[in-house]
Amino acid sequence: MALFLGAVGVIALVTLVPANGVPAARMSRAWCLVCGPSWLADAVANVALFLPLGAAVSVGRMRARTALLMGAALSLAVELVQWSGIVGARSPAVADLVTNSLGAVAGWGLAQRARATRWRSAAVARRLANGWGAVVLLVLAGTSLAVQPAAPWPPATDTVTRPSGFSYSPAFGYFGGEITRVSINDQRLPHPGYGPLVREVAVLGDTLRLELQLRRLEQALTRRSIVFLHAAGDSTPTFMLAQHGSRVEVRRRIRAEAAGFTPLMLVHETGSWRPDEPVRIAAASSSRELAVTVQRHNRVSTSVWALTPLVGWALWQSVVTPGNAGARLVQACWTIALFLPFGWLVAGARVTQGATGVLAALVWPTALTLALLGLPAALDIHPVRLTDWLLVIGAFGMGALLRRDKARLWSGGRAG
Repeated sequence: MALFLGAVGVIALVTLVPANGVPAARMSRAWCLVCGPSWLADAVANVALFLPLGAAVSVGRMRARTALLMGAALSLAVELVQWSGIVGARSPAVADLVTNSLGAVAGWGLAQRARATRWRSAAVARRLANGWGAVVLLVLAGTSLAVQPAAPWPPATDTVTRPSGFSYSPAFGYFGGEITRVSINDQRLPHPGYGPLVREVAVLGDTLRLELQLRRLEQALTRRSIVFLHAAGDSTPTFMLAQHGSRVEVRRRIRAEAAGFTPLMLVHETGSWRPDEPVRIAAASSSRELAVTVQRHNRVSTSVWALTPLVGWALWQSVVTPGNAGARLVQACWTIALFLPFGWLVAGARVTQGATGVLAALVWPTALTLALLGLPAALDIHPVRLTDWLLVIGAFGMGALLRRDKARLWSGGRAG
């Protein structure tokens, strides 16, 4: 019952709070089947969200049909609430109903399989450790490739822009603040003062440096783009600096966005300000990081998001973005989810029993360590930080300790 209530609570928290400032003009149409450019990320996130619900049904000794009906009923209730307009910036979708139901059934199936598995068997642990090691390696390599800027290969050094045919940024409203100076990659650009700076990208490089001075910011609470760069014939942003209430946001298109992933976005909380308060903003985008610095009088604040192989969590959802209060917790949970099960399985794979034992207990841990060290250097992304290394080692070690203690994972199941 606790697992069931927890699963329902998490689903309600994720689906029944307003979306992260999605403009109405950019929202998917209601009851769509393939919804927007981030359809793949949404589908995977929906399946994962309902896995615990299906697992709870399995623990309660109920059938797969019950998991399917519960998942479909709960998903339908959520979609109807979103359709009613009670929750802002949410759009119901047939795709959500289908993937949520599949997630509940998949959770039931995985839980049933886990209950039937002989967890004390070293042979099972070796096979699972080898499989999980391969999955983690693919996730790290895929993340490293996915966060690359959506630039031609080989990329140009700097981004070059030219005047745009748009008078303001499509779907993001009109910025009502006043810009007194703006430059991109140290090149000062003309601007009339009021409204956003909208430019078309002529040459898209792997680095972009933006500096601007504002006499005053926008007073509206909805998102307004201050700088909007787009490709020729495309009304979606390649790079965007926006104000969303008291927050400054930096958004950048990545290579994986074309495959249905979400774009990268860094959120920086500036706090309250006076309407006539001058502000300086500097933003930077590269293959290694997103950064934004805001200067108000003598107060300077900075947010930096290091693009390491461990930031894959941000590509699958847009509810929690880097810079938000829960981002560090989500980053920690993502790392633990990758490496704690791996440590648990490796500890049960007896290294002395055949080639699969050596592969599970020695080769895969070494390969993942080399991947965390080598991928940043090979793809010019940010090296894994010390805090992330400590979390990886801690998660792996905790998994190994749980295995050695033979903790029971399922009530009535075999000991681990």
